Amino acid sequence: MMGEIDPGCRIVAIDPYFTHARLLLNNFLDIGEDVIYLDCSVLDELGTSLSSAIQEFYNGHLPDLQSIRFILLDHIDSVVQSDLVHFLKAGLQELNTLGRFVLFGRRLPYDVLHDANLEPIAQILPSVNHVRHNELSASRHQIIVHAFNGGRVLVDGRSVEDWGGALPYNLFFYLVDKGMVKRQDIFDTFWPGFTNKEATNVFHVTKRKVRKILYDVDIYKYNNGFYRISPDVDVYYDVMHFTQLVQDANVAEGDRKIALLEQAVQLVHNRFLHTADEAWIVERRQQLEYALSDLLIDLADSKRKAGQLNAALGLCARALSMNDAREDVIMRIMELYLEIGMPADALSAYNLVEKRLVERYGIPPGRALRELADEAAAMLDGSQQDEPEDDDGTEGAASRADENKPTD
Repeated sequence: MMGEIDPGCRIVAIDPYFTHARLLLNNFLDIGEDVIYLDCSVLDELGTSLSSAIQEFYNGHLPDLQSIRFILLDHIDSVVQSDLVHFLKAGLQELNTLGRFVLFGRRLPYDVLHDANLEPIAQILPSVNHVRHNELSASRHQIIVHAFNGGRVLVDGRSVEDWGGALPYNLFFYLVDKGMVKRQDIFDTFWPGFTNKEATNVFHVTKRKVRKILYDVDIYKYNNGFYRISPDVDVYYDVMHFTQLVQDANVAEGDRKIALLEQAVQLVHNRFLHTADEAWIVERRQQLEYALSDLLIDLADSKRKAGQLNAALGLCARALSMNDAREDVIMRIMELYLEIGMPADALSAYNLVEKRLVERYGIPPGRALRELADEAAAMLDGSQQDEPEDDDGTEGAASRADENKPTD
């Protein structure tokens, strides 16, 4: 991710919703002596002198700042934002032209990202500029939408904390997820029992609420019978990013394919808008879970081909958790267990899916699964027959192998 830093960037703000932010902080610290860490929460005051802050934090020690590549400022939300702006401006004068500040906190530093002098040299990581609803516009407004991470939304670095009810929240995500939608489709989804006039009135009232919630940013544009994302707003949407990565992976091969699939998996921190249960959300969630399940299987197959059997097994287990009666996933899990040399676990997987299929649908597993279970039972018999007898002359676990055999 460090390779994503733009050459002209002097200030890097880490997205507070990035799951691996603390791991990234450790990666920066591992670089070596040309990195300095400062915890803003324990400094008496930030002040305007980088040298003074370092000396306070390190009990008077001050390294050569001209040799420093990164100043890591942690817990930046614990200081007044205007003080942070002044501190960064002064601190940049003490560093060499390649020195950078990296900012970690629970919120993005809005004042820093929109300061006339700092904005041109500031960047948010992970970068969200490569997947968006619109091309970069002249507008300063950027909205970051995380439907896979609790429905979190950032508007120009400011987090939306209060939606004022379920309707503005649902309407916002519906329009972002669709990208472009007919007005009548909106009415049919949200107000199916209303007259056109009634639905129009409620829609416009709700749309105005959404604009107010988004810090007076108007995200929608009506044109030729469709509502779409306004070209004056740059919107990053993690679901759109996920879909793009999957599409790119479908035409890639080898390590490139694995890398794209892994990026897609990492985006899915949770189920799509997992706290909401409106009909359109449930339907969309199901679509995305099917896509994720197929992605996990595809990635597992790629890992298996590369000889990474344990990684493949973990991915298959995650796919199975999303549909615990899917026989093709059970087949892969059993095959992987057999390749690893764990026939007992393969049989356990078979017995579990057999129970589920019989209880839910009244049918046994397919023939291919039953044959694989027979193979696992035979392997288990063979391995146990090779074991020495117990000290008391009785046989060990081999005497119980038949108990694990499936029946047709």
